[in-house]
Amino acid sequence: MRLSDIPAPKVPPEKEEFYREYIAGEKWASARACRMVYDGLVCAVCGSDNLLEVHHLTYDRLGHEHGDDLVTLCHDCHMKVHGWDGKEISMNDYGIKPCPFCGGEAELIDEGGYVKIKCKRCRAQSSNFKRTHPVFDDCATEGLVTRWNRLTRAGRCGDAVR
Repeated sequence: MRLSDIPAPKVPPEKEEFYREYIAGEKWASARACRMVYDGLVCAVCGSDNLLEVHHLTYDRLGHEHGDDLVTLCHDCHMKVHGWDGKEISMNDYGIKPCPFCGGEAELIDEGGYVKIKCKRCRAQSSNFKRTHPVFDDCATEGLVTRWNRLTRAGRCGDAVR
């Protein structure tokens, strides 16, 4: 499969809240794992087995995906499909809430095998998460985002450091 053959659909605005809840749930984790196994635990574009993620080719059946609605991609190819630079994902792309300290835009940063969330304005950041498992790291990254968002909603900053 070529990168140019892979669509990058946007989650329809009316499905965004459902999408965030669904992606953090067990049903998605199961669908994701099944698709990765189906694709041989490698990226469908480059064949890498490092930092695998599952990409939606369509959101038409969100929550009830058919196998051909999804494709396994490595992190780098997934970033390229979406036109991201591979280092930073804005809060709008991943559902990351504003910084609990200053309200500035936060970003997910993937560097040197670690991911963290960092505020672009005041530089507050979450603890680092080490990527170690090619299949389950995406779920853990989603968990990191969920923890950051809870800090924002609750107005607490216990997990973030300056």
